[in-house]
Amino acid sequence: GDGTHNCHALATCTDTAASFTCECGSGYGTTDDGVTCAESAAPSLCESGHNCHADAGCALTDGSFTCACNQGFTGTGVECSPALTASPAVQMVLELPYTLE
Repeated sequence: GDGTHNCHALATCTDTAASFTCECGSGYGTTDDGVTCAESAAPSLCESGHNCHADAGCALTDGSFTCACNQGFTGTGVECSPALTASPAVQMVLELPYTLE
């Protein structure tokens, strides 16, 4: 091409013999050959293709995604487990003096 293109910022521009092509990055779809890339134009990585735990949320980043455990859970986002919080009754019992017999 002549060095100018109208590809979206999230698209890759590739020169061809006659012109150029645009291709949206991974996780982004297009409805107009890469001129506009949008998360909603195709299933995003957060809708399919992620490895986030069932108790984690998925957030798109530039061409990829991140996982974070939901509130009340702890872990990496790929692995999540319930956060251990003792109830007030359990905390009270743990604070009582005790003796071993």
